[in-house]
Amino acid sequence: MNSPKKEDRVLYTGAFRFPNGDAAASRVYGVGLLFKNAGFKVDFAGWEQSSTKNGYYTYNGHDCYSQSEFRTRELNGASRLFGFFFRGIKTIKWLWHHRKYSVIVLYNPPAFFSLGVLLLCRFFGIKAVLDSTEWFAANHLPGGRYGPAAFENWLRMHVVYKFFDHAICISEFLAQHYKKRNIVNIPPLLLDRRKIVSRPTIKSCIGFVYAGNAGKKDKLHSFILALPKLAQGLNKPVVLHVAGLTWDALAADIKSNGVDPEIYKPFVECYGRLSAVEVERLYGASNFSILFRENERYAVAGFPTKAVESWSFGCPIVMNPVGDVADIATDMKDAIFVAEGSIFPLLLRKIELIADDAAYEQMSINSRLLAEEKFSISAHQPRFDEFLNKVFHFDKNDRQ
Repeated sequence: MNSPKKEDRVLYTGAFRFPNGDAAASRVYGVGLLFKNAGFKVDFAGWEQSSTKNGYYTYNGHDCYSQSEFRTRELNGASRLFGFFFRGIKTIKWLWHHRKYSVIVLYNPPAFFSLGVLLLCRFFGIKAVLDSTEWFAANHLPGGRYGPAAFENWLRMHVVYKFFDHAICISEFLAQHYKKRNIVNIPPLLLDRRKIVSRPTIKSCIGFVYAGNAGKKDKLHSFILALPKLAQGLNKPVVLHVAGLTWDALAADIKSNGVDPEIYKPFVECYGRLSAVEVERLYGASNFSILFRENERYAVAGFPTKAVESWSFGCPIVMNPVGDVADIATDMKDAIFVAEGSIFPLLLRKIELIADDAAYEQMSINSRLLAEEKFSISAHQPRFDEFLNKVFHFDKNDRQ
């Protein structure tokens, strides 16, 4: 692409907590580095609460402006409803006074915020780019399938987002949804090269790890039910390390499925909410991570960051093959494919095939190589540069 001018600056804003408040922050920082490598000055205006008087701070050389859009306390129903529809008003007011950007990137923006920024960009000749990474299931939202939040979700995905000429997508499913536009498919990115650590053996014990909030997106229940039989079949201890949930919360979920959670307590270690560094240690100390999702639109539209994290630490994934992550993985090379409904005895047989440490170590090496090949910044820079070239030279007739 043509080298950007000195005044070419990019602003990344939207529903994320910068610099490290959530997985979304990691996503936007990774894409921000793609912009930076193309020669742009990249600023971030996350929606986290400000920790400074005027909201300004710097992070790794980037100018950052906290917008304080996300609530810090529980709100009543009317206030929450207002937030679903009109969150982003503060940011639009801020943008009106900070129009020094040639490109504004919106991360999963609400519908009316998107319309406001699109109008502002049109008026001041700024390029607007959408970063779309998810498609919420209506029944996962407050109020359910027919609630106002579900309507706003429908409005943004089917109407408002279609007004963007340029879209960065996290999955092939979303890329197809925005076809006839200038699109680039960028999965979660590996921001740094992981230190190579010695992997635990699988001879005496097998450790699994899950990091996240099981329930609406990830399915943990079926895997936990298989643990006692798996331990008996392998004739060795197995343990599932769970980051993000307390035992009380997990036990309540197990009990809601009509099962006594005390039966499975010896096979599960819950740590509650952990820091990113502590989660990384769990990946390094476990033999496999687990990832089970429904074959539904919300799962196919996204791409789990935890998969990239796991592979980057040389930790193969036990998964059901759903979405782009399954297209990238290879069964018995860097992952183990099992259906959620028939985890045992298939998982037992597949683990027995790699029962010696040499076979498992090769899977670990393959996982790390996959992370570097498919999720590094350098792997996606050429296609992103092509995308940027079209941002500045896009013919709207291409959308016909």
